[in-house]
Amino acid sequence: MGTRRNKRRQRRKSLRQKGGLCSGLCSGLRGGLCSGLRGGLRGGGQGSSIPAAGSLGGIAAGRLANAAPPAVNEHYPNIPGIFPNSPLAAPALAAVPRFIEVQNRAHLRSLTNRSLENVSHIFLSYVTNDDIDYIVGISAALTSITMFDLASYTGTGHMADTIMLMEAISRLTTLTSLSLSSIGIDDIAARALAESLPHLPALKSLNLSGNSIGAEGCAVIVQGIERCPTLVTLELPGNQIGNEGCVALCQSRIFFEQLRHINITNNHIGNEGFTVLAAALPTTVVLRFLDLYGNELSPELRRAITRARHNGRPIKIEFDEPEY
Repeated sequence: MGTRRNKRRQRRKSLRQKGGLCSGLCSGLRGGLCSGLRGGLRGGGQGSSIPAAGSLGGIAAGRLANAAPPAVNEHYPNIPGIFPNSPLAAPALAAVPRFIEVQNRAHLRSLTNRSLENVSHIFLSYVTNDDIDYIVGISAALTSITMFDLASYTGTGHMADTIMLMEAISRLTTLTSLSLSSIGIDDIAARALAESLPHLPALKSLNLSGNSIGAEGCAVIVQGIERCPTLVTLELPGNQIGNEGCVALCQSRIFFEQLRHINITNNHIGNEGFTVLAAALPTTVVLRFLDLYGNELSPELRRAITRARHNGRPIKIEFDEPEY
């Protein structure tokens, strides 16, 4: 009698363990990582000696749903374990941004308006001025773009093409990050870019590294940023803004109350420009990061800038190029 009772107890206990494991795994797969942890602990905890079973299911589903997309991707990411007809597929695919990286003309010319639907990040490199008209043409299809990166533009320096590109950028109203590095922007093109900035209401970061922007171009870009209040990061390394450009930047409203990160490395700036910067630095409101290396800075001004503080809180300043 006692033996039968013990066997029934063991059978019920075994069934409860299996039920806790399955229910935890299922709830984890349905709910993702967090709900899987909660559901798994509840399901596995009801008389089960394996309370973490549901957590494992949640972790597995969380990894599937949050799998990072490949860096180069023209199509919806292929997330392992999730099939197109699965109820998990739609929300998982919708949550992962679409990337496109273009490194040659043939690839660029293969893009169509349909292939650019819902693209959020696009990287273009090693294109020529002959490709600008095509880039301008497809820009109308980039209705969901948040990051536009054009680098290493090569060509014969047709300024009309560059200005046309600047005007097309003004129509990318969903942009949060714009990078135009080493594409030959001079003071004339900088003016066209500055006129585009007020039309980008979500823009937070602007990278213009490795161009030919001088003092005049820097001044007009500063004016454009003043009409783009969301922008908080300005990167101008490897240009030619000099002392005059540094003064224009440091005496502007954006230096005092808008920009959080400024990079003006390798810009032919000397003590004249840095004297103005040192005087303005203590009165800034939001500035937190300042990159200055690659310029001509005296030890005295370096110490003066180092002592600058905002309400007792230090600003992180890079005087020397970081070692990687």
